[in-house]
Amino acid sequence: MTPRIIRAAFSLALWLPAAALSQGIRALVSGPVTGPYGPAVAGAAVTAIHLATGNRTTASTASDGKYVLCQSPPRQYQTTPLAMRSVGVAAEPSGFAWRREATSTALVTGGEIVWQFQHASTLPKPMFHPVSLPGGPVLSWDQPPDHRWHHAFWFAWKYINGLNYWEEGRTREPVGLTSWRNVKIATRPDYSASITLEVDYHPPDQPPVLKERREIQVSAPDAQGQYHFDWRSTFTAVVPVLLDRTPIPGEPSGASWGGYAGLSWRFAKDLTGWQVAFSDGDTALEPTGRRAAALEVNGTAAGVEAGVAFLDHSDNLNSPSPWHLVAQPRTSFLFAQPAVLYYGAHRLAANESLVLRYRVIVHPGRWSADRLKQESARFIREIRR
Repeated sequence: MTPRIIRAAFSLALWLPAAALSQGIRALVSGPVTGPYGPAVAGAAVTAIHLATGNRTTASTASDGKYVLCQSPPRQYQTTPLAMRSVGVAAEPSGFAWRREATSTALVTGGEIVWQFQHASTLPKPMFHPVSLPGGPVLSWDQPPDHRWHHAFWFAWKYINGLNYWEEGRTREPVGLTSWRNVKIATRPDYSASITLEVDYHPPDQPPVLKERREIQVSAPDAQGQYHFDWRSTFTAVVPVLLDRTPIPGEPSGASWGGYAGLSWRFAKDLTGWQVAFSDGDTALEPTGRRAAALEVNGTAAGVEAGVAFLDHSDNLNSPSPWHLVAQPRTSFLFAQPAVLYYGAHRLAANESLVLRYRVIVHPGRWSADRLKQESARFIREIRR
């Protein structure tokens, strides 16, 4: 079939909302063009980039300031300049690609990283950073100046048998070390991925006291740009182990910031307009210690609303999880964690195991408590022990 010729008026960053596009195998829309960075530029060629899949169409602008866009499926697009020429529609295959290096793997689109898993042995912890919306803002922050031991999207215990595994030597307390091996990453043609690794927790120059088998399944982004991480960690004690945390208020030496340990997310500095929602309907920004099956944290960056939803598995220790949430706008300090040890330490006998499972969803827009409940129920249905 001969590609349909289309014309599009151009602005430097034009967002075409799904509501503006008609349904059908091919959508045809025409009308005036507006954009946040000035008027349309007549005669300039553009590329319309699907924000979720990276699929592209090309078009030239019309001198009358009108556009006509043909594309299936009808979703959001962003336009960028090409050259002063007219072209036909050329819907390319998915704009995603894998970028694999010796110590990292990333999903990219349009030259920008969607998510990247970093596992160099020189790092304090293996981590995901950056984590972004496809074609949208970065939502994670590694080593912010206020807490250099925060590593974007990562896992860390606080205390194991009295040694501090969280602050990585930036404390006067005796420290423990985290090391990893047997990292295996399978990237798939549909742009999903599977990551497994073995993690050891040990005192300096000593054998491990706790071992972890970490398995992470990363879904392919859907048409809206949503994707998720299914995280399963199986911890097995080599010797008797006490997993503990900084005491909370009401306990001896309790601190308002206490209770943290586990899977964590430090949000990007550029994210503003923060909102939260718990699956029980609470929307308070700092209800640290509140129990709920799920937590949504969202905001706006570069004019785009985006969020991250954290889902606790019902079989996890202390489920529904207590949550550790810090929101300090003056210092751009936004941190969220299902704090599995918030209300008390946990002991493991030698050879005893503990399994923790979570789903973490990166998505456009802001989610309500009702949406969280739906996603939490779906997670429990889909994931079996």
